[in-house]
Order: sequence, then structure tokens, then C-alpha cells
Amino acid sequence: MRSKALVVVLLLCIGIFQLGLTIFPTTVSSGTLYVGGAGPLNYTAIQDAINASNPGDTIYVFNGTYYENVVVNKTLTLTGEDRLASRIDGGKNGIVVNITAEWVNISGFTITGGGIAVEDAGIKVDHADNCTIANINLFWNSGLGIHIFHSNGTVVSDTNLSLNGHTGLGLSSSYNNTIHNVTITESSIYAVCLDSSGYNTFDNNTMYTNTYNIGLLLSDNNTFYDNTAHTTIFGFILRESNNNTIAYNNVSDCSQSGLVLQDSDENVIDSNNIHLNRVEGVILGSSENNVVSNNTVSNNGVGIRSIGSDHNTITSNTLSGNTIGIHLNTTQYSTIDNNTLSGNTNESIALVTSHWNAIENNTASNSIVGINLDYSDNNTIVDNNASNNMYGIFLWTHSNNNTIDNNTASDNLAPGIYIRDYSNENRITNNTASNNDNGIYCAYESNNTTIVENNFSQGNRVGIRLYDTGYNLIANNNVSSNVNHGILILVSDNNTISKNEATYNGNDGISLQSGHNNTVVENNISNNSNGIYLLNSFINHIVGNKVLRNQHGIYTVISKKNTIEYNDFSLNTGTGLYITSSRFNTFARNNVSSNAGYGMYLSFSWSNTIFHNNIINNTQQAFDDRDTNQWDDGYPSGGNYWSNYTGVDMFSGPNYSLPGSDGFGDTPFVIDADSQDRYPLMSPFPPITPLAPSPTNAFLSGLGLENVTLTWSLSPDDGQQPKSVVRYDIYGNTSYNAEGTGYPYLASVPNGTAQYVDVLAGEGDPNNYFYRICAVGIDNSSRCGLQQLSKFTRPLGKGQNLISIPLQQSDESIGMVLQTVPFDRAWYYDSSDQEWKSLVTTKQYSKGLGTVNLTMGLWINVLGDSNLTVAGLVPTVTVSQLYGGWNLVGFPSFMNYTVGDLEAAVAAERIECFDALVPLYHLKVPQGSDPLLAGHGYWVKVAGNRTWILSNA
Repeated sequence: MRSKALVVVLLLCIGIFQLGLTIFPTTVSSGTLYVGGAGPLNYTAIQDAINASNPGDTIYVFNGTYYENVVVNKTLTLTGEDRLASRIDGGKNGIVVNITAEWVNISGFTITGGGIAVEDAGIKVDHADNCTIANINLFWNSGLGIHIFHSNGTVVSDTNLSLNGHTGLGLSSSYNNTIHNVTITESSIYAVCLDSSGYNTFDNNTMYTNTYNIGLLLSDNNTFYDNTAHTTIFGFILRESNNNTIAYNNVSDCSQSGLVLQDSDENVIDSNNIHLNRVEGVILGSSENNVVSNNTVSNNGVGIRSIGSDHNTITSNTLSGNTIGIHLNTTQYSTIDNNTLSGNTNESIALVTSHWNAIENNTASNSIVGINLDYSDNNTIVDNNASNNMYGIFLWTHSNNNTIDNNTASDNLAPGIYIRDYSNENRITNNTASNNDNGIYCAYESNNTTIVENNFSQGNRVGIRLYDTGYNLIANNNVSSNVNHGILILVSDNNTISKNEATYNGNDGISLQSGHNNTVVENNISNNSNGIYLLNSFINHIVGNKVLRNQHGIYTVISKKNTIEYNDFSLNTGTGLYITSSRFNTFARNNVSSNAGYGMYLSFSWSNTIFHNNIINNTQQAFDDRDTNQWDDGYPSGGNYWSNYTGVDMFSGPNYSLPGSDGFGDTPFVIDADSQDRYPLMSPFPPITPLAPSPTNAFLSGLGLENVTLTWSLSPDDGQQPKSVVRYDIYGNTSYNAEGTGYPYLASVPNGTAQYVDVLAGEGDPNNYFYRICAVGIDNSSRCGLQQLSKFTRPLGKGQNLISIPLQQSDESIGMVLQTVPFDRAWYYDSSDQEWKSLVTTKQYSKGLGTVNLTMGLWINVLGDSNLTVAGLVPTVTVSQLYGGWNLVGFPSFMNYTVGDLEAAVAAERIECFDALVPLYHLKVPQGSDPLLAGHGYWVKVAGNRTWILSNA
């Protein structure tokens, strides 16, 4: 029987109060019958009065105790004289008041003594609609206090239920009922239980000291608001119950959990105060598409926990004083955003074995860990503030392929970002971390991490630290003004440290200790104690760095077989290169100039090779206390250029025995009694190439936009000796190559020039063009900017077209981007908020579509055959955020990339592309082997949030 299931399963709901008198059918009459009291015609039993009444009558019951079981089988109003003194006692047998007729009103009684069977109750509304129960006390009923059974439209208000044996108030297969201002205490099992009941409203009720407070089973579309549920085992339990709303409730002091959702979907838990629950405030178990929002969740065990529950949204909550704020376990495709978490003891946000989730715009502070991932992959952690914790953001143990982007992790006692224990292939980009122990710490075989374009500066003990990890990329970061080291590499191999700004650190700009096969290339390292420090490090490559104004440019201790070349060690207050207890290193093609101490200082070091360096205007040019270091590369390669060399070049040959100059001095440059450069260079060594220019923009120019204008930032070596730029060479091609290999020469412009116009290459020329800008030095050596400029053209037919912009634009306003296309409408689907944004050119406003960037696919209605022609920067890497469902994306790449590649990259469920010949929607499903095309847009359906990283390299 369902009534038995009600007691066994026991689940509850909340209701909305409906004020007003019961409206009777117009066909009933109205009279009053009296029970008890001194009236000569009064009945002595309530049932007798009911039996004698007519539908619509009122039965008034005077104070007294009536030992009977009442069946109300007519439309009546049953009223007690006094709620406390008018008592109906069922003698612990059966149902005390059984309502089987519609439109019954009962009020003003104390009802007690219901039987112990699961069908028994103080009041049962049985297949009777539109009844009202008000101002009632229901005590000591061994079954249920009130049971609403297959009945709709019931209103229960201003009623107290206490010490009832099974459940205070139960609903079975009942709908559209309202429970208002009811107090339920000390029920043996549930205060409120709903079984297969929906569209009921519970409001302003109070429940406490029941075994469980509210339970729902197979009950959908109920509303609970402004209720108080405390001092119990569970506040709410929803089991297989969907589309319910639980809002503005106070749920506290549960020995287990405040709100439990099990196998329940699409519920809303909003604006509740959930506190002092021992195990969890809210727990989602195998439940999907729920929204937990705007709640205050404090001083629970776990504030909000999700176990095996996907596609949920946890947003805009305030969580404090919990052991863990938000905990995701075996959870996927969920969003945690805009929450404020403070003072949660262990973690503010914790993910365990949880994948493809989005952690965005949260504030996590004053915990041991702000955001913690363990065995969790492919999550995005974006735009969060994880500060004032022990650890800011922590990837702990086998957490792979996560994206950590644009977060702030500052003032943490340990690392701002910590990645350890086999957590591989994570991407750390655009974050700010200051005043931490380490800005970022990557350790214990956590390999292939990308650490790019972060700001790890201002007061960290170390900006970036690597320990026992390899194959990581550290590039374009600011690691300045840290207490000790900018970048510290410990016991770590095969890492690349490139293009970082490491300045004003208290100790080393970049420090390699016990590391092998690392590459340190093109970093700006200045105003540190040591620019670069090598300790017990072998076979590393130090190439193309600017190491200026440090105490020592490079300090090498107990290190061997390293290659240090093409660096600029200048203007340091101590020594340019300080080498001690090191051997078998090669120092070549470096600029060592204007250092206040020695240019090069070798102490207790042997078997090093030093050649083709420019050693210029140092206070002391060199020192060497051993006789086994080789200060040249033999003949005919030669030695170093010494600015204070006074010899002449009149002879050639290894023994200066042949007539004619060969570019080497005829006498050695003497360093000391046992060290000399046998073949000193007469002029600075040419292969010190200038630093590259930085391409900034390309745009269409000329009267009909027929030209392409290229602009760039000048090389830092423009006009500066000894790597002075004398000109810029421009190369261009109609097809793309990531390295620019084989691009034909187009033109040259003199140094100091940062612009070139490619005439008639713009609108009207059907070709695509790709450009490289190269700085050329005084010796004709050159270095090209890494990023390319381009002009792109795609023909468009009249009517609807699905396009994208594959180049980075300096002005993304839609009118400028589409200046070559006559169109009257444009529209874009923004998957982040699942809304269409549009522009109609005949109107003076746009519906949200004012700019176009290279991640967007864009529908446009073209008024006539034309060209989409744009110019700009070729993006190196494009990061596109995809959201669960359909996404309209661009393809900003010129590499070979197929539909199958995209499917694999984002686990796409379906991809559709433009086909003008397909009627109505102009879309088709491409084959996996079909290439994606630059300038085209694509529909991509994914199951949950994804990050698509697309490279032009």
C-alpha cells in the first residue's frame, strides 16, 4: 500500500499558504448543530451530529473530551470551542478524524489517540479535495498526525503536531495543497513526508526534534519557502524528486545533513540559511541539473557536497566556517561560480575524481586550501581569487589537463598555485600571485605543465619553483620583486624557460640547481643579485638572454657541459660571468660588456671553452686561476673580441706565418701567465644577432582598402651597438607556414622604421598573404618576429553565410571588422548565457552584438556577392571556452586540422558546418576527415564545459 510506503520511505515537502474562507458549492444549505454543552438539543457525540447534519452545516463542539473515531463524509464545517479544551481522543485506535468529503473545514480542536497502524492518523483527508485544517493540535497519534491521501487543494494552517508516532504530516498522491504556519515536533520518523505528490506549497512552517524533518519520494514541482527545520538527523531529503524549489528556509542543527538530494534532478535550492549541520549542509547524490544558489552555508561539516552528480550549478552562495566549503566527488560538467568562501577549515573548494567542471569567479580565502583538485582532469579554474589561505590553488595527485587561467592567488602562506604528484599537462596562464611562499610550485613528476603569461611578482619568496619535474614550458611570465628567486629549477630536467621578465629579485633571477637539459632562452633578467645561477647542473642551454644590471650576470658552481651562448651579460655591478668549480662548459657568442668587476671570472674551473664572445669595457676583462681552460676555438674559428686588445692583424694562419690579415690579432691576448686567447678577434663577433621586432598590427588601407599596412615595435637593438639593427626585411607568402620557412623576400625599410605598405595586396586581391618582419644587424645576421601578420580573404555569396574572423583585430567593432561586406543583419549564439545576440544595420541599436572576435562563428545576411577581407595578427594560440550544449565557434587557424581533430579535442557530440545548398538552415554534418577552414564558422555540441586550445604552430 502507498500509505505503508509513506512511512517506510518518508520524504517531505514545503507549501504556500492560501488565505481566505472555504468556498462551498452553491447547492448546499447552511445550519448549525451543537455537540456537548448544556443545550437541550445538543448532541453528545460528534459522529451523531455529523450523521444528522446536512451538507453545508456547521457543527460546533463545546469543550470536553470526546472519545470517538469521527468520519466526516459530508461537506461540513467542524469547529471546536477552544483549541486546547475541545479534544477528540481515538483511544489509540484507527483514524481519529477521517475526512472523506470535499470542502470540509475543521478547526479548534486537540486531536489525539490515533492508532498505530500505518493507515492510522489523527486526521486523514481521504480522496477529498479542497478541505481546510486550521488551528488544530495533534498530539500522541501513534501513526500520522495528518495524512492527506489522494486529495488536492487542502489547506493546513496554524496547527501544531507533536509526539506523533510515525510522521507529523504526510501527503500521498496529493497535489496543489498548501501547508502554512504549522509547527511539527518530536515525530518518531518524519515531520513532513511527501510520496508521489506534486505542486504543493509549504511556507512558514517550523519543524524540530523530529527524527527527520522533510522527505520527498517521487514528488515533483513542490515549493518550500520560509520554513525552519532544525534539530534532526536530516533537514530535507529528496529522493527521485524533480523540479522542486527550496528557498528562503532555515535548516540547521542536523546530526547528518541539512538538505539531501538523491536521484533528484532540476531542483532549485535558493537563498536558504543552512548552518550547524554536522556532516553536510547540502549533498547532491546522483542528481543532475540542479541549481544551488544564493544560500548562506555556514558551520557545517561540508558546506555543499556533490557525489556522482553531473551538470549541476553551484552559484552565488556564501560559505563560511565549514570543514570544506564545496566538495565535488566523481562529479562532471558542473559549474561552481560566483561563490564567496571564507574561513572554511580545510578547503574552500575541493574536487576529487571530478572532471570537466568549471570553477569560475569564486572568492576562496582563510582556509588551508582555497581550491583543491585531486585525481581530477580537464577542469577549468578561471577568474577566481584564492588568497589568504595556506595554499591558494592546489592540484594534488594525478590531476591532468586542467586549465588555471586569470586567477589571483596572493597572500597565501604556502604556494599561490601548487601542482604536484603526477599532475601532468596542466595549463597555467594569465594568473597573478603575490606575497606567497611561492607564486607557483610544480613538483614531484608533474610534467608537461604550461606556465605562460602569469604575473608571479611582488613579495613571493620564489616566483616560480620547479622540483623533480620535467618537460614544462615557462614563458612570458613576470617574475619580479620576489624575496629570493624569480624562477627556481630544482632537480628538474628538460624544461624550457623562455621570454620571462625576471627583475629586482632578492637573490637569483633564474636559478638552476641539480637540473639537466633545461633551456633558458630570451629572458630579460636584470637587477637581481645573480641574474642566472647554476649549481650542480649539467647539459643546460642558456641562450639569447639579456642579463643586465645584476650583481653577477651568471654565477656557475659545480656545473658542467652547459652551453652559454648569444647572451648579453652587461652593466652588472659585479662580474659578467662568475664560474667556479665548473668544467666542460662552453661560453660562446655572448656580449660581456661594461661590468663593474670582471667580465669573466674563472675560479677552480677547468676544461671550459670560451670563444666568439665580445668582452668589452669591463673594469677587469677576465680572470682564470687554472691553465686548462681554452680561451679560443682554434684556427680558423678564432677566439674572443677584447676591447682593450692592442695587437695588429698583418698575418694569417695558425702560427701567424702567412702574409695578409685574417681577422685575428697576430699576438695572443694575455689573461695571465698561463691563460691566453691565441686568436683574439679584431672586431666584435658578427653572429650576435639583434633581438627581433614585435609585429603589432596589419590593416587595410588606401582609398578602396586596396593596400595592406604592416606595423611593428622596433627591435630593442635598433641603433644599439654591438647588435645594431640596420634595417628590417619583410618576407611574404600566399600560404601559411608556422616557421615562415621559404617565404619570398618582399622589401626592406631602414632602422627606426616601424611600418610597411604592401600596395594592392588588400581588398580586390583574392590571395591570402602572410608576412614576417625581421631585424637585420650590422653583420647581416637577422632575427624575425615570432608572430606573423596577415591579410585574409574569403568570397561570400548573396544571402546567409556562416563566417569567422581568423586574425586578431586591433579594432573588433563589427562595422570595422566587416567593412568590406555589404550586409543588413548579423547574429551570434552566445552559449555562455544561451542567448542569441544580433545586429540589424537599419536600426540604431544592436541586441548585444557590437564586437566580433576570432573565437566566434557569425551568421550574416550578405546583400550581394562580395569578399570578407580582414588584416591583422595571426594568433599563436587561441583559447575558446565551450559550454554544455551547442556552441557557435570560429576557426582561427591556418594549420591542417580536421573535424575529427576537433571531435577528439573537446569530446564533441556533433559538429555542423555551412552548406549554402542545404535548404532552410544551410547546415550539414561533415565527415571526420573533412578539414576545418579558416574564416568559416561551426556549430559544436558538447556534453559539458570544455576548453578548446587551437594553435597556429
